[in-house]
Amino acid sequence: MDEQTTSQSGYGQQEGYSGYGYEGNPFEQMDQDLCKRCHRRKIDRSENPESILCRDCRQELIKLKIPPVITGVSIGVAILVLISIIIIGAGYARLIIGRYSDDTENEDTYSEEADSEDGGYSFTNDIDMQASEVLVQGVADTGLVVTSMDRMLSSLEEDPDNMVTAIALVEIAMKYSYYDYAAYTIDNYLAGKNVSDDVYDRMTGYIDIMNKYYDTYDLINESWAYYSELITALDSDELEEEVKEEEYLKLIKDFHDEIETYLGDESYDQAFLYYQLAGSCQDDEERIEHLKDCIAADGNYFDAKAQLGVSYRRQGDLEEARAILEEAYAVNKEVYSVIRGLATLELTEGNLTQGLEYAKAAYDMYPEGTYVVDTYLIALMANGQMEEAQALIGEWEAQEYEFDDDFYAFQRGEMTLEEYYIGE
Repeated sequence: MDEQTTSQSGYGQQEGYSGYGYEGNPFEQMDQDLCKRCHRRKIDRSENPESILCRDCRQELIKLKIPPVITGVSIGVAILVLISIIIIGAGYARLIIGRYSDDTENEDTYSEEADSEDGGYSFTNDIDMQASEVLVQGVADTGLVVTSMDRMLSSLEEDPDNMVTAIALVEIAMKYSYYDYAAYTIDNYLAGKNVSDDVYDRMTGYIDIMNKYYDTYDLINESWAYYSELITALDSDELEEEVKEEEYLKLIKDFHDEIETYLGDESYDQAFLYYQLAGSCQDDEERIEHLKDCIAADGNYFDAKAQLGVSYRRQGDLEEARAILEEAYAVNKEVYSVIRGLATLELTEGNLTQGLEYAKAAYDMYPEGTYVVDTYLIALMANGQMEEAQALIGEWEAQEYEFDDDFYAFQRGEMTLEEYYIGE
Protein backbone atom coordinates (compact mmCIF):
# COMPACT_ATOMS: atom_id res chain seq x y z
CA MET A 1 0.00 0.00 0.00
CA ASP A 2 1.20 3.48 -0.77
CA GLU A 3 2.21 5.02 2.52
CA GLN A 4 1.21 8.50 3.62
CA THR A 5 3.32 11.17 1.95
CA THR A 6 5.80 12.10 4.64
CA SER A 7 7.09 15.39 5.89
CA GLN A 8 10.24 16.38 4.05
CA SER A 9 11.55 18.46 6.90
CA GLY A 10 13.80 15.85 8.39
CA TYR A 11 12.09 16.20 11.75
CA GLY A 12 8.91 14.23 11.33
CA GLN A 13 7.91 11.06 9.60
CA GLN A 14 10.36 8.75 7.95
CA GLU A 15 10.00 5.37 6.26
CA GLY A 16 8.59 3.89 9.46
CA TYR A 17 5.53 6.11 9.41
CA SER A 18 2.48 4.69 7.70
CA GLY A 19 0.13 7.61 8.18
CA TYR A 20 -1.69 5.72 10.91
CA GLY A 21 1.12 5.38 13.47
CA TYR A 22 4.77 4.51 13.74
CA GLU A 23 5.99 1.03 12.93
CA GLY A 24 9.39 -0.38 13.79
CA ASN A 25 12.09 2.17 14.49
CA PRO A 26 10.88 5.43 12.91
CA PHE A 27 14.05 7.31 13.83
CA GLU A 28 16.60 4.97 12.36
CA GLN A 29 17.36 7.16 9.35
CA MET A 30 16.62 10.58 10.82
CA ASP A 31 19.16 13.23 10.05
CA GLN A 32 18.92 16.74 11.48
CA ASP A 33 21.21 18.13 8.77
CA LEU A 34 18.76 19.92 6.51
CA CYS A 35 19.36 21.48 3.13
CA LYS A 36 20.79 24.96 3.64
CA ARG A 37 18.54 26.28 0.87
CA CYS A 38 15.03 24.99 1.50
CA HIS A 39 15.52 23.96 5.14
CA ARG A 40 12.98 21.17 4.62
CA ARG A 41 14.62 18.24 2.88
CA LYS A 42 17.74 16.42 4.00
CA ILE A 43 21.15 17.21 2.46
CA ASP A 44 22.06 14.84 -0.37
CA ARG A 45 25.72 13.83 -0.07
CA SER A 46 25.54 10.92 -2.51
CA GLU A 47 27.57 12.79 -5.11
CA ASN A 48 29.52 15.18 -2.91
CA PRO A 49 30.21 14.53 0.80
CA GLU A 50 30.62 18.28 1.32
CA SER A 51 27.24 19.15 -0.21
CA ILE A 52 24.99 21.58 1.65
CA LEU A 53 21.91 21.07 -0.57
CA CYS A 54 19.25 18.44 -1.02
CA ARG A 55 19.02 16.89 -4.45
CA ASP A 56 15.83 18.78 -5.28
CA CYS A 57 17.36 22.19 -4.61
CA ARG A 58 20.59 21.31 -6.37
CA GLN A 59 18.66 20.31 -9.48
CA GLU A 60 16.48 23.40 -9.34
CA LEU A 61 19.47 25.72 -9.09
CA ILE A 62 21.73 24.17 -11.72
CA LYS A 63 19.13 23.15 -14.33
CA LEU A 64 18.93 26.59 -15.90
CA LYS A 65 17.50 26.92 -19.35
CA ILE A 66 19.38 29.75 -21.13
CA PRO A 67 21.76 28.48 -22.46
CA PRO A 68 21.27 24.85 -21.42
CA VAL A 69 24.86 23.98 -20.47
CA ILE A 70 27.32 26.83 -20.09
CA THR A 71 25.07 29.35 -18.38
CA GLY A 72 23.39 26.69 -16.28
CA VAL A 73 26.66 25.42 -14.88
CA SER A 74 28.07 28.87 -14.16
CA ILE A 75 24.93 30.05 -12.36
CA GLY A 76 24.65 26.80 -10.44
CA VAL A 77 28.23 27.06 -9.21
CA ALA A 78 27.77 30.69 -8.22
CA ILE A 79 24.63 29.88 -6.25
CA LEU A 80 26.26 26.93 -4.51
CA VAL A 81 29.22 29.08 -3.48
CA LEU A 82 27.07 31.91 -2.17
CA ILE A 83 24.19 29.94 -0.68
CA SER A 84 25.79 29.88 2.78
CA ILE A 85 25.59 33.69 3.05
CA ILE A 86 22.00 34.04 1.85
CA ILE A 87 20.47 34.48 5.27
CA ILE A 88 23.10 36.98 6.36
CA GLY A 89 22.80 38.72 3.02
CA ALA A 90 19.05 39.11 3.39
CA GLY A 91 19.42 40.97 6.64
CA TYR A 92 22.36 42.96 5.36
CA ALA A 93 20.43 44.03 2.28
CA ARG A 94 18.05 46.00 4.49
CA LEU A 95 20.95 48.29 5.38
CA ILE A 96 22.40 48.85 1.94
CA ILE A 97 19.46 49.10 -0.46
CA GLY A 98 19.31 52.78 -1.26
CA ARG A 99 16.02 54.67 -1.09
CA TYR A 100 15.23 56.94 -4.03
CA SER A 101 12.57 59.63 -3.87
CA ASP A 102 11.55 62.68 -5.87
CA ASP A 103 11.30 64.48 -2.53
CA THR A 104 14.43 66.63 -2.13
CA GLU A 105 14.41 65.90 1.60
CA ASN A 106 15.64 62.41 0.78
CA GLU A 107 18.60 63.51 -1.31
CA ASP A 108 21.02 62.33 1.37
CA THR A 109 19.97 58.74 0.70
CA TYR A 110 21.75 58.69 -2.67
CA SER A 111 24.91 56.63 -2.72
CA GLU A 112 28.14 57.93 -4.22
CA GLU A 113 27.76 55.25 -6.87
CA ALA A 114 24.45 56.73 -7.93
CA ASP A 115 26.12 60.10 -8.54
CA SER A 116 28.73 58.60 -10.84
CA GLU A 117 28.34 58.55 -14.59
CA ASP A 118 27.42 54.84 -14.68
CA GLY A 119 26.24 54.62 -11.11
CA GLY A 120 23.29 52.95 -9.38
CA TYR A 121 19.98 52.33 -11.08
CA SER A 122 17.00 54.33 -9.81
CA PHE A 123 13.25 53.89 -10.21
CA THR A 124 12.29 57.37 -11.34
CA ASN A 125 8.71 56.41 -12.22
CA ASP A 126 6.31 53.49 -12.27
CA ILE A 127 7.18 52.13 -15.72
CA ASP A 128 9.76 49.59 -14.55
CA MET A 129 7.54 48.38 -11.73
CA GLN A 130 4.72 47.85 -14.19
CA ALA A 131 7.09 45.89 -16.42
CA SER A 132 8.03 43.69 -13.47
CA GLU A 133 4.36 43.08 -12.71
CA VAL A 134 3.88 41.86 -16.29
CA LEU A 135 6.60 39.25 -15.70
CA VAL A 136 4.97 38.17 -12.44
CA GLN A 137 1.61 37.77 -14.18
CA GLY A 138 3.26 35.73 -16.92
CA VAL A 139 4.44 33.20 -14.36
CA ALA A 140 0.97 33.03 -12.85
CA ASP A 141 -0.45 32.34 -16.32
CA THR A 142 1.94 29.47 -17.10
CA GLY A 143 2.42 27.91 -13.67
CA LEU A 144 6.11 27.32 -14.50
CA VAL A 145 7.40 28.94 -11.33
CA VAL A 146 10.84 27.37 -10.89
CA THR A 147 11.65 27.41 -14.60
CA SER A 148 10.74 31.10 -14.78
CA MET A 149 12.84 32.01 -11.75
CA ASP A 150 15.80 30.04 -13.08
CA ARG A 151 15.57 31.86 -16.40
CA MET A 152 15.50 35.19 -14.57
CA LEU A 153 18.58 34.22 -12.59
CA SER A 154 20.33 33.35 -15.83
CA SER A 155 19.31 36.71 -17.28
CA LEU A 156 20.56 38.57 -14.20
CA GLU A 157 23.91 36.83 -14.41
CA GLU A 158 24.33 38.37 -17.85
CA ASP A 159 22.76 41.72 -16.96
CA PRO A 160 23.01 42.31 -13.17
CA ASP A 161 21.66 45.87 -13.46
CA ASN A 162 18.34 44.76 -14.94
CA MET A 163 16.11 46.00 -12.13
CA VAL A 164 12.91 44.96 -13.89
CA THR A 165 13.98 41.31 -13.78
CA ALA A 166 15.42 41.55 -10.25
CA ILE A 167 12.26 43.06 -8.77
CA ALA A 168 10.06 40.60 -10.66
CA LEU A 169 12.12 37.66 -9.43
CA VAL A 170 11.78 38.76 -5.80
CA GLU A 171 8.05 39.29 -6.24
CA ILE A 172 7.60 35.84 -7.76
CA ALA A 173 9.76 34.14 -5.13
CA MET A 174 7.82 35.76 -2.29
CA LYS A 175 4.44 35.12 -3.90
CA TYR A 176 5.15 31.39 -4.15
CA SER A 177 7.16 31.14 -0.90
CA TYR A 178 10.54 30.37 -2.47
CA TYR A 179 12.30 32.51 0.10
CA ASP A 180 15.87 31.59 -0.77
CA TYR A 181 15.43 32.75 -4.36
CA ALA A 182 14.25 36.09 -2.99
CA ALA A 183 17.07 36.38 -0.46
CA TYR A 184 19.68 35.51 -3.09
CA THR A 185 18.28 38.06 -5.54
CA ILE A 186 18.10 40.86 -2.98
CA ASP A 187 21.61 40.14 -1.76
CA ASN A 188 23.19 39.96 -5.21
CA TYR A 189 21.13 42.21 -7.49
CA LEU A 190 19.39 44.82 -5.34
CA ALA A 191 21.85 45.50 -2.54
CA GLY A 192 23.58 48.83 -3.19
CA LYS A 193 21.05 49.92 -5.83
CA ASN A 194 18.79 52.96 -5.45
CA VAL A 195 15.06 52.30 -5.63
CA SER A 196 11.86 54.21 -5.03
CA ASP A 197 10.29 54.46 -1.59
CA ASP A 198 7.62 51.95 -2.59
CA VAL A 199 10.10 49.34 -3.79
CA TYR A 200 12.34 49.91 -0.78
CA ASP A 201 9.44 49.39 1.61
CA ARG A 202 8.32 46.25 -0.21
CA MET A 203 11.80 44.73 -0.21
CA THR A 204 12.43 45.43 3.46
CA GLY A 205 8.99 44.03 4.23
CA TYR A 206 9.96 40.85 2.41
CA ILE A 207 13.17 40.69 4.40
CA ASP A 208 11.11 40.77 7.58
CA ILE A 209 9.08 37.80 6.31
CA MET A 210 12.21 35.87 5.39
CA ASN A 211 13.91 36.57 8.69
CA LYS A 212 10.83 35.26 10.49
CA TYR A 213 11.01 32.08 8.43
CA TYR A 214 14.71 31.58 9.14
CA ASP A 215 14.19 32.31 12.84
CA THR A 216 11.54 29.58 12.87
CA TYR A 217 13.90 27.20 11.13
CA ASP A 218 16.54 27.88 13.78
CA LEU A 219 13.99 27.36 16.55
CA ILE A 220 12.88 24.00 15.18
CA ASN A 221 16.41 22.90 14.39
CA GLU A 222 17.62 23.65 17.91
CA SER A 223 14.65 21.86 19.44
CA TRP A 224 15.11 18.79 17.27
CA ALA A 225 18.85 18.69 18.02
CA TYR A 226 17.96 18.27 21.69
CA TYR A 227 15.49 15.46 21.09
CA SER A 228 17.79 13.84 18.57
CA GLU A 229 20.43 13.45 21.27
CA LEU A 230 17.90 11.80 23.55
CA ILE A 231 16.88 9.44 20.76
CA THR A 232 20.49 8.54 20.07
CA ALA A 233 21.02 7.80 23.74
CA LEU A 234 17.87 5.71 23.80
CA ASP A 235 19.13 3.64 20.90
CA SER A 236 22.16 2.67 22.95
CA ASP A 237 20.09 1.61 25.96
CA GLU A 238 19.50 -2.08 26.49
CA LEU A 239 15.74 -1.94 26.57
CA GLU A 240 13.12 -4.26 25.20
CA GLU A 241 11.98 -3.17 21.77
CA GLU A 242 8.45 -2.56 22.96
CA VAL A 243 9.68 -0.28 25.75
CA LYS A 244 12.06 1.48 23.41
CA GLU A 245 9.24 2.05 20.93
CA GLU A 246 7.12 3.67 23.64
CA GLU A 247 9.98 5.95 24.60
CA TYR A 248 10.50 6.93 20.95
CA LEU A 249 6.85 7.88 20.65
CA LYS A 250 6.99 9.87 23.85
CA LEU A 251 10.02 11.85 22.66
CA ILE A 252 8.45 12.68 19.32
CA LYS A 253 5.28 13.70 21.14
CA ASP A 254 7.33 15.95 23.45
CA PHE A 255 8.94 17.55 20.40
CA HIS A 256 5.54 18.09 18.83
CA ASP A 257 4.16 19.63 22.02
CA GLU A 258 7.13 21.95 22.41
CA ILE A 259 6.78 23.30 18.88
CA GLU A 260 3.06 23.70 19.45
CA THR A 261 3.72 26.22 22.26
CA TYR A 262 4.92 28.72 19.64
CA LEU A 263 1.61 28.78 17.79
CA GLY A 264 0.17 32.28 17.95
CA ASP A 265 3.58 33.87 18.45
CA GLU A 266 3.77 36.09 15.37
CA SER A 267 7.54 36.40 15.64
CA TYR A 268 7.63 32.90 14.12
CA ASP A 269 6.39 31.63 10.75
CA GLN A 270 3.07 30.01 11.61
CA ALA A 271 2.80 28.01 8.38
CA PHE A 272 6.23 26.49 8.97
CA LEU A 273 5.26 25.59 12.55
CA TYR A 274 2.08 23.85 11.43
CA TYR A 275 4.02 21.99 8.73
CA GLN A 276 6.44 20.66 11.32
CA LEU A 277 3.58 19.72 13.64
CA ALA A 278 1.99 17.74 10.81
CA GLY A 279 5.27 15.93 10.33
CA SER A 280 5.57 14.92 13.98
CA CYS A 281 2.02 14.11 15.09
CA GLN A 282 0.93 10.49 15.40
CA ASP A 283 -2.79 10.85 14.73
CA ASP A 284 -3.94 11.03 11.12
CA GLU A 285 -6.89 13.35 11.76
CA GLU A 286 -4.71 15.69 13.81
CA ARG A 287 -2.17 15.67 11.02
CA ILE A 288 -4.84 16.70 8.52
CA GLU A 289 -5.84 19.60 10.75
CA HIS A 290 -2.23 20.74 11.02
CA LEU A 291 -1.91 20.64 7.23
CA LYS A 292 -5.10 22.65 6.84
CA ASP A 293 -3.79 25.24 9.29
CA CYS A 294 -0.48 25.37 7.42
CA ILE A 295 -2.27 26.07 4.14
CA ALA A 296 -4.52 28.65 5.79
CA ALA A 297 -1.41 30.49 6.95
CA ASP A 298 0.36 30.16 3.58
CA GLY A 299 -1.83 29.36 0.60
CA ASN A 300 1.20 28.47 -1.49
CA TYR A 301 2.66 25.83 0.83
CA PHE A 302 2.56 23.32 -2.00
CA ASP A 303 3.97 20.27 -0.26
CA ALA A 304 1.41 20.67 2.53
CA LYS A 305 -1.31 20.66 -0.14
CA ALA A 306 0.19 17.54 -1.68
CA GLN A 307 0.20 15.77 1.66
CA LEU A 308 -3.36 16.87 2.41
CA GLY A 309 -4.55 15.60 -0.96
CA VAL A 310 -2.88 12.25 -0.35
CA SER A 311 -4.49 12.05 3.11
CA TYR A 312 -7.96 12.52 1.61
CA ARG A 313 -7.22 9.99 -1.11
CA ARG A 314 -6.25 7.40 1.48
CA GLN A 315 -9.52 8.02 3.27
CA GLY A 316 -11.39 7.44 0.02
CA ASP A 317 -12.48 11.06 -0.41
CA LEU A 318 -11.30 11.27 -4.00
CA GLU A 319 -13.34 14.34 -4.84
CA GLU A 320 -11.74 16.42 -2.09
CA ALA A 321 -8.31 15.05 -2.93
CA ARG A 322 -8.71 16.06 -6.58
CA ALA A 323 -9.90 19.55 -5.70
CA ILE A 324 -6.83 20.19 -3.54
CA LEU A 325 -4.26 18.64 -5.86
CA GLU A 326 -5.60 20.22 -9.05
CA GLU A 327 -5.76 23.63 -7.41
CA ALA A 328 -2.12 23.34 -6.34
CA TYR A 329 -1.05 22.07 -9.78
CA ALA A 330 -2.82 24.91 -11.56
CA VAL A 331 -0.77 27.42 -9.57
CA ASN A 332 2.60 25.63 -9.70
CA LYS A 333 3.19 22.81 -12.16
CA GLU A 334 6.70 22.06 -10.88
CA VAL A 335 6.15 20.50 -7.45
CA TYR A 336 6.94 16.80 -7.64
CA SER A 337 4.86 15.85 -4.58
CA VAL A 338 1.76 17.44 -6.11
CA ILE A 339 2.36 15.69 -9.44
CA ARG A 340 2.88 12.36 -7.67
CA GLY A 341 -0.33 12.93 -5.73
CA LEU A 342 -2.24 13.45 -8.96
CA ALA A 343 -0.69 10.28 -10.38
CA THR A 344 -1.94 8.18 -7.46
CA LEU A 345 -5.37 9.77 -7.70
CA GLU A 346 -5.72 9.01 -11.42
CA LEU A 347 -4.55 5.44 -10.88
CA THR A 348 -7.02 4.97 -8.04
CA GLU A 349 -9.88 6.15 -10.25
CA GLY A 350 -8.81 3.84 -13.09
CA ASN A 351 -7.43 6.55 -15.38
CA LEU A 352 -4.33 4.50 -16.07
CA THR A 353 -2.85 6.43 -19.00
CA GLN A 354 -3.18 9.80 -17.25
CA GLY A 355 -1.82 8.28 -14.07
CA LEU A 356 1.27 7.04 -15.89
CA GLU A 357 1.82 10.45 -17.48
CA TYR A 358 1.80 12.17 -14.09
CA ALA A 359 3.92 9.45 -12.51
CA LYS A 360 6.55 9.72 -15.24
CA ALA A 361 6.60 13.51 -14.93
CA ALA A 362 7.25 13.23 -11.19
CA TYR A 363 9.90 10.56 -11.80
CA ASP A 364 11.66 12.65 -14.43
CA MET A 365 11.59 15.64 -12.09
CA TYR A 366 12.85 13.95 -8.92
CA PRO A 367 13.08 10.12 -8.82
CA GLU A 368 14.38 10.12 -5.24
CA GLY A 369 11.34 12.02 -3.97
CA THR A 370 9.08 10.38 -1.40
CA TYR A 371 7.48 7.31 -3.05
CA VAL A 372 8.07 8.74 -6.53
CA VAL A 373 9.77 5.60 -7.84
CA ASP A 374 7.10 3.40 -6.23
CA THR A 375 4.35 5.39 -7.91
CA TYR A 376 6.03 5.28 -11.31
CA LEU A 377 6.53 1.53 -11.09
CA ILE A 378 2.95 0.91 -9.97
CA ALA A 379 1.79 3.02 -12.93
CA LEU A 380 3.96 1.05 -15.34
CA MET A 381 2.63 -2.27 -14.06
CA ALA A 382 -0.97 -1.03 -14.07
CA ASN A 383 -0.51 -0.09 -17.74
CA GLY A 384 0.85 -3.54 -18.60
CA GLN A 385 4.45 -2.44 -19.08
CA MET A 386 5.75 -5.26 -16.87
CA GLU A 387 9.10 -5.78 -18.60
CA GLU A 388 10.10 -2.15 -18.23
CA ALA A 389 8.87 -2.09 -14.63
CA GLN A 390 10.76 -5.25 -13.71
CA ALA A 391 14.01 -3.89 -15.15
CA LEU A 392 13.58 -0.67 -13.19
CA ILE A 393 12.74 -2.54 -9.99
CA GLY A 394 16.00 -4.42 -10.36
CA GLU A 395 17.94 -1.19 -10.80
CA TRP A 396 16.52 0.33 -7.63
CA GLU A 397 16.90 -2.87 -5.61
CA ALA A 398 20.54 -2.93 -6.67
CA GLN A 399 20.84 0.52 -5.08
CA GLU A 400 19.35 -0.97 -1.87
CA TYR A 401 16.07 0.88 -2.28
CA GLU A 402 13.45 -0.85 -0.11
CA PHE A 403 9.96 -1.38 -1.49
CA ASP A 404 7.28 -2.28 1.05
CA ASP A 405 5.34 -5.54 1.24
CA ASP A 406 2.25 -4.07 -0.40
CA PHE A 407 4.32 -3.02 -3.41
CA TYR A 408 5.40 -6.61 -3.97
CA ALA A 409 1.84 -7.81 -3.32
CA PHE A 410 0.63 -5.55 -6.14
CA GLN A 411 3.45 -6.79 -8.35
CA ARG A 412 2.30 -10.38 -7.77
CA GLY A 413 -1.29 -9.44 -8.59
CA GLU A 414 -2.51 -9.97 -5.03
CA MET A 415 -3.71 -6.38 -4.54
CA THR A 416 -5.80 -4.00 -6.63
CA LEU A 417 -5.03 -0.33 -7.19
CA GLU A 418 -7.94 0.64 -4.96
CA GLU A 419 -6.67 -1.60 -2.18
CA TYR A 420 -3.18 -0.22 -2.63
CA TYR A 421 -4.13 3.44 -2.52
CA ILE A 422 -7.14 3.59 -0.19
CA GLY A 423 -7.49 2.68 3.47
CA GLU A 424 -5.12 0.84 5.74
